[in-house]
Amino acid sequence: MLLVWLAAAAAAAAFLRCNSEIGAGLSLATCTATAVTGIAACVGAGLIRGGMPAQRALALGLLVAGFINAAIGPLQYYGVVESFASWITEPGIGQAYGSLRQRNQFVTLLSMALIAALWLHAGYRGV
Repeated sequence: MLLVWLAAAAAAAAFLRCNSEIGAGLSLATCTATAVTGIAACVGAGLIRGGMPAQRALALGLLVAGFINAAIGPLQYYGVVESFASWITEPGIGQAYGSLRQRNQFVTLLSMALIAALWLHAGYRGV
């Protein structure tokens, strides 16, 4: 399934690159984001199919998203995102909202990740 998704994403990227009218705004970051989204979807489907309960897979997904955004936040706050300009938005020094567009969404995601971490910790039995 993963190989099918990657092949479809590569074919779509190649088609859009060849067609100059459609692919003018297509960038490497867009293609990479599409591939990473497909990989994440395939990994999530594999976790659930492999016997992991859906609640645990959701909690792990929230935890990973929270960790990624928690790493992006300080970079934005201190204004050191110039080298990641195509991947991370630059809100200005003293502001941070991760990969989201608003600070309230950023804080909500971090809160959900914290709750997911606590839920996973409470259910961990050392298996």
